[in-house]
Amino acid sequence: MSEKPLYYKRYTGNINYSSEDKCYYGQLQNINGLVDYCGEMLEELKTDFKVAVDDYIILKEAHQLQ
Repeated sequence: MSEKPLYYKRYTGNINYSSEDKCYYGQLQNINGLVDYCGEMLEELKTDFKVAVDDYIILKEAHQLQ
């Protein structure tokens, strides 16, 4: 199952659901590296996505990444 993408601060993330693990998960798209997020409910996933984006921005600025 794949949902519509998430958007926050010009970053995009995907949404998938694992019936085996009974949770939602996703990854930031079009970045250098791997940043993932998850949640048992869709709202929890969306919150974790925003935290992941904010953390990625801080990391990117700290290391002067493109």
